[in-house]
Amino acid sequence: MSDKLVIALRLPDKKPSDLKYSEIIELLKQFSALTKGVDDKFGYIQEGSVYLGTAPVTQSQYAVIQEQILNSKDGDLDQFLRKHQDWGNAEIGVHREDESPLQMKVLRSIGGTLAPQKFKQNDCLRGRVAKISTGKDCYYLGISFLNGYKVSSKIKEEMAIVLRNYLVSSTIIEFSGVATYSYGSNFNLYLEDFRVESFAVLEDDTVDQWVDDFVGFGRSGWQDLDDPYKVLEDERLS
Repeated sequence: MSDKLVIALRLPDKKPSDLKYSEIIELLKQFSALTKGVDDKFGYIQEGSVYLGTAPVTQSQYAVIQEQILNSKDGDLDQFLRKHQDWGNAEIGVHREDESPLQMKVLRSIGGTLAPQKFKQNDCLRGRVAKISTGKDCYYLGISFLNGYKVSSKIKEEMAIVLRNYLVSSTIIEFSGVATYSYGSNFNLYLEDFRVESFAVLEDDTVDQWVDDFVGFGRSGWQDLDDPYKVLEDERLS
């Protein structure tokens, strides 16, 4: 019996043939991040649910990976899988090299069994430019929003030319556009997609002013009113 171990990811409610190419690519990308710094070669993808596996690793390599898995809660893999809650409760585990994935020991579960409800709305979100890449007939903008969400959005060439100046920069940009959100039974919102229609670069003094305004709202005394919504309604109708 081999003493090497395989790290596996199980999606119980899907088969590999149910997934799009882009979904498999993103799944492999996020799963491989759990083995970064170790021998992270691809092992297998198997039917009977979806099983993804690494190449066999040693006990010492497994110790490093196990810690990364246990500390990865609410990370990029979790956020990606929560966008696809109809895939079922994902499980990350380990099995020996000569064992079936069905025998894997579960290290961590990522919940979400109900198909998410989705809605779109106009939104303004603040974040930073993480990546810009060129597609066949368009450009793709990777955004890291300040609320923790990360998305890739198609943009026009004129936007890409300007935003390249802020690539991997600390500059905060306010993006306006159409956001697609999903939510499950816990009613937590997850950003599925964001179509950028315009943006505004926030200079440092603008950010500081926004913070000052935000603090000022907290000192305005609205929280002392018995019915602040009624006061606001009366003011808007007067």
